[in-house]
Amino acid sequence: MRLSRAARWLIWFVSLAALCAFAVTRIDRQPINTDILGLLPAQNDSEALAKATERSRDAFIHQLLALVSGADAQQTRAAAVAARKAMLAAGLHAENSGETFDQASAVYRRHRFALLD
Repeated sequence: MRLSRAARWLIWFVSLAALCAFAVTRIDRQPINTDILGLLPAQNDSEALAKATERSRDAFIHQLLALVSGADAQQTRAAAVAARKAMLAAGLHAENSGETFDQASAVYRRHRFALLD
């Protein structure tokens, strides 16, 4: 038994409509959670760990990290300064200059092999 072309199109359309209706009923109406720490397992067993995670989340919730690169250290530093100026011109607030980066990179250089685990 061979179906007509119209019948095959009708079956295809009804199947597609049923799949779409099923998908609509399954859509979660909640906004997408962009909290990276929220993707980690819950710290129900350690109150201290939960408090530390909360402090970390609160400390970094309104921060922006801009990564720049260059052919060498001088060019990268110039790119970082230019990015900072552009962000300040756009109205973003900068709490410090590159001193914190220099301090952090010095710690990284001293302990880089231990941090690779």
